[in-house]
Amino acid sequence: MNSQKLEEACMAFMRPPSHTDEPSIPPLVEGSSPIAILPQDILWLIFSFITKTIRDERYPASWNIEKFQYYLRNTNPRHTDRVHRLNPMVVLKRTSQVCRKWREILLNAPSLWAQVIDITVLSWAPPWWWEEVTRRTGDALVSIRGKAFVEPNDPLSSIILSFLAQNWHRMREVEVSVLCRDTIEFGTESQVLYKADALIGAQSSAPYLESISLDLAHLYTSFPLEAPSLREFHSAPYPPFNPQSLWIPQLRALSLNFNPAQDCPSPTFTLLELFNALKRMTALNSLNLQGLGFGKRSFLPLDGLFPNIVLPNLSKILIQDDLQTCICILKHITPKDGCSLRLRAKGNHSQENIISLLQNIVGRYSRHHIFGEELEITCWNSLLRISDGRLGTPSRFPLLFIDISWDRDPDGPVMNADRAIPFLTGIPLNVNRVKTLHLQTAWDPTSTLVSQDRRLSLLSFFGRFNSVVEFKSSEPELVLLSRLSEHHTEPLLPKLQSIQLSPGSSVSSVEFYDSFIKFRNARKDQGLALISTLDLTPKGCLPGGQSHLPNIVCLDSLTGLKVLYVDCDDSFLNVTVQEYICGSGSLPTPVLS
Repeated sequence: MNSQKLEEACMAFMRPPSHTDEPSIPPLVEGSSPIAILPQDILWLIFSFITKTIRDERYPASWNIEKFQYYLRNTNPRHTDRVHRLNPMVVLKRTSQVCRKWREILLNAPSLWAQVIDITVLSWAPPWWWEEVTRRTGDALVSIRGKAFVEPNDPLSSIILSFLAQNWHRMREVEVSVLCRDTIEFGTESQVLYKADALIGAQSSAPYLESISLDLAHLYTSFPLEAPSLREFHSAPYPPFNPQSLWIPQLRALSLNFNPAQDCPSPTFTLLELFNALKRMTALNSLNLQGLGFGKRSFLPLDGLFPNIVLPNLSKILIQDDLQTCICILKHITPKDGCSLRLRAKGNHSQENIISLLQNIVGRYSRHHIFGEELEITCWNSLLRISDGRLGTPSRFPLLFIDISWDRDPDGPVMNADRAIPFLTGIPLNVNRVKTLHLQTAWDPTSTLVSQDRRLSLLSFFGRFNSVVEFKSSEPELVLLSRLSEHHTEPLLPKLQSIQLSPGSSVSSVEFYDSFIKFRNARKDQGLALISTLDLTPKGCLPGGQSHLPNIVCLDSLTGLKVLYVDCDDSFLNVTVQEYICGSGSLPTPVLS
């Protein structure tokens, strides 16, 4: 659905109220349905529940204008229309036209209208609808959200920002971005936005404000020091965060985003000022810090300068920054036991001496965390990642997610298995519930296991996963497991039943299949359940339409093993997933085309 059609749809939803509309709104016949006999206060509660339930199904406030425009150009029209049909403000409008009784209830419910103001929808509606919606809010506390992209001298920007400034005294939630085309595309400064910036900044207090996220085209909107009801403060990076604000002790959620990808300026406060502010936030339960970059601008001493802070209610931390800043902040904060951690950091080689400190810090969070049924561990070249569940799963905030990257070293990998496995072994990991293990390492299959310390470290790592049923990895990790089994009498991964191989490997097919046969036979000798499935489908088709089958038949000695693989013709148009049962004497069977 393009923007013109979307505008037409919104204008159809937002027809002006008039006396000529009234005859088209039917009276509700008593007894025509169960809902017809509900008391007015029950109906009001139903309307309130509906608007609160669907109010969050809208465009994420974190979107920049490029994402917003991409959404309009590329989103499935059905979904675009659904988002607008389910918009709380549109729902209230349509609900008010069902019958006269419902209309009477809703036209006298200012608190309902006040909590669903959405400038994303109103930016496509005619100006008079702004007046109608704001009139219906009466004197109720206002929750306003959304994103507007305005043209230079567009009256819409003046309407939106004047409404904010004139009603600042009754704002409860503000999650607004107003972006002006001349500010974005030509680098000039919008006078309308600057005027609004001054209007809002002139407010001495925000007595009812509970949550603030306000972006006025990268203006330094000053924010009142007095906001006695404020519980959530989100700066991206505007309005600027003032560590001396009087509302600091009452915050429940703090988000500071100085994303360098969006050309955000550096923080106007120091790291010490941030620590002193955090020390006052004893009620804080969510902390989100991104792009502060203190470690990039100066050396950060890890001892002596900064205070140690105890935040007994802090249950969620998201931090994305340079490695030195991340370690400095996490080292000095003691959160609630069981606090979830999502860490993304990037370091350089001069910071490798703090790896042991990073190990201790991560251990503080992992020791209180019980991993779920799926765990991803990657230590490949310049990346170390530990994730509770695969990326892209419905969980938006894994309870433990560690993602650390280093600047690439032309002389070799920074984080290979020799470094990563001891790092992981030194971290308390409660993995008794993990059934699916994704493991990617930079282990060199040509290396040997002559070092006893090296073997013990690897055995200690794999010895933790006694509940793993499915192992997803590449050939080098399986070769490693096979070699470890030769040096260890105790079974590794005792419940393992299925192996899935990822694409890309430096291991030859002959070496891999030889190692796999040894590994499976060793498990048979130990009295363990046999590995029943070898899944090669992620590796895809072989070049030139070749088949995996000539290599797979070497596994025929492993009677009963099910091998899944992908075959295709020379054109790669006809692709099928084949199933081959080793030792059965039967031809492969297509299971998916």
